[in-house]
Amino acid sequence: MSIFDPLGLLCPVTIKGKILMQRIWRSGIGWDDVLLERDYARWVDYLDEVRQLSQLRIPRCYALRTSKIELHVFGDASEHAYAAVAYWRAVRPDGTVHLALVAGKSRVAPNKVMSIPRLELQAALLACRLATNIQKEHMIATERRVLWCDSKTVLRWIRSDPRAYKPFVAHRLAKLDERSDRNDIENLHLAKEIMNERLKGDKN
Repeated sequence: MSIFDPLGLLCPVTIKGKILMQRIWRSGIGWDDVLLERDYARWVDYLDEVRQLSQLRIPRCYALRTSKIELHVFGDASEHAYAAVAYWRAVRPDGTVHLALVAGKSRVAPNKVMSIPRLELQAALLACRLATNIQKEHMIATERRVLWCDSKTVLRWIRSDPRAYKPFVAHRLAKLDERSDRNDIENLHLAKEIMNERLKGDKN
């Protein structure tokens, strides 16, 4: 069973298989050994999800004509993986908004244990690279590009001098500087708080 997913639209499912493969490899099991019952059950569940992907339908129409176009890319991480997903946000002349899923990218966390903030930084860099590639490959005039991050630690790093940090962080901050304007990067937590306040106001 193979999965053809060049745009990474199936990342929420396929990353589960990658994480499971990594977990099994870490267990030290031999090539011809029988899987542990727990891992076997997880693998069967994963294959069931993969089979159901044939029923998935994702609208591919961007509906960008005569619209104000923004590219929004979200990066996030956990102890097991990090990922990014991109959307076009088109504001039509009548004020209505159309969102379109563009692409996604995911990576399993390295075998060497890494802190969540460092993985979040990896996710931010992945989001930045994804945004750059999308803009390079699409002949679409983008009025605004926003990279969303929900890690306060990463946001603090990004708004500081890269030379103040150890090589791992400094190198990735320099890469972000090469590919983006720091003003492109927004605080997702802050956006959520603003939205929650607006929703509270609507209820009053």
